Amino acid sequence: MLGDGNQAMSTIPGFNQIQFEGFCRFIDHGLTEELYKF
Repeated sequence: MLGDGNQAMSTIPGFNQIQFEGFCRFIDHGLTEELYKF
């Protein structure tokens, strides 16, 4: 699965960059929310 993802990354770097940044923000937001719950 990771191999396929890497291939997709190299085919469309611009789109993946935006998606990756959004994914990182989503992870960070989720983590901070989880921390605040405690």
